[in-house]
Amino acid sequence: MFFSRCVCAIVLALLSSIFAQASELDSVRTLNLDPNLVWDKISPSDYELSDDSLTLVRWTNESTRNLDMERDSRLSKVQFIGDGAFSSYSGSLETVVLASSVKSIGDGAFYDCRKLINVILPDSITSIGASMFQGCSKLSKMSIPKFVTRIGKEAFQSCNIKSIVIPSSVETIEDGAFSYCLSLTSVVIPESVTSIGNGAFSKNSKLEEVIMPSSVTSIGDYAFDDCYKLAKLAIPKSVTSIGKQAFANCLELSGIELPPSLTRIEEGTFYNCNKLESIIIPPSVVTIRDGAFSDCQSLESIIIPSSVTSIGKEAFSSSLSVVLLNLRFESPKPPYVDDFIASEYSKIKIIVPKGARESYVKANLVANAEWVVEE
Repeated sequence: MFFSRCVCAIVLALLSSIFAQASELDSVRTLNLDPNLVWDKISPSDYELSDDSLTLVRWTNESTRNLDMERDSRLSKVQFIGDGAFSSYSGSLETVVLASSVKSIGDGAFYDCRKLINVILPDSITSIGASMFQGCSKLSKMSIPKFVTRIGKEAFQSCNIKSIVIPSSVETIEDGAFSYCLSLTSVVIPESVTSIGNGAFSKNSKLEEVIMPSSVTSIGDYAFDDCYKLAKLAIPKSVTSIGKQAFANCLELSGIELPPSLTRIEEGTFYNCNKLESIIIPPSVVTIRDGAFSDCQSLESIIIPSSVTSIGKEAFSSSLSVVLLNLRFESPKPPYVDDFIASEYSKIKIIVPKGARESYVKANLVANAEWVVEE
């Protein structure tokens, strides 16, 4: 009798512990959600599974608003979310809590879910696929799971995210990943990231500050273009390549120190950066491409090292300049040019070493030879 009571007590204690852990897990998973949220009842006719029941192929109920996969015995065992499983078709979807069993989510899984406000992803996820949340214009916050290593192409494009915490596991931010996030104001990129894709943060008109770590080696084309309010940015010394128009139209960018291993300044990299006042080109740079610093209206001083052997068309043009640009060349030998490096309407003075004026005039860097002086 005593033994039976002991066994019963142990069983009850174990069950109590299990239920407590389940309750705690559920509360953690839904911690940031509205406590008054009403979850939709789930019917087998609401979704389509693969033959082995491991993949959610498609959500078919357009009227579902708040979905917790753990509340359905079959969905709670799903391991994969198929490509476009919730995309567009789920027009009423506002909140989704994915099952903790989910290991992988397909590309475009929530594409164009325009009413989606909250998504809770399990920690088992290691990749945010291409276009996963693209067009989710009401999605204002997102906690990226701590083991994610990749944020895919256009994953959060056109979301309403105001700030984003990128976990230290992420290594790659792909093309357009956070582009057109018109409410995004700040980004902290972790030390694990080595490359920033083309247009990764482009068209974010409210983005003011980016903290970039020393692990980054490449910044893609258009990476931050049209980030009109971007004022705080330090390019780490580890960066060896910056793509074309990477910082074009960053109207508030007032100070940039170029990294010492950069070999090329691409087309329009700093086009129309109106508050840039001075630039020192590092001695590693060999080529400055077309329009690299064009229409930088406040630019007063640029030092061109002897390492630069070619300069592209209108690299320093600005017909709207409010100041005179002093372009100082350190080499007695002029670089190769195939057209004028500044238009005839630019305010510019070409400063060259003693005895080098004649060779610079013959090189036809600018339309007006009077702009070339020795100092």
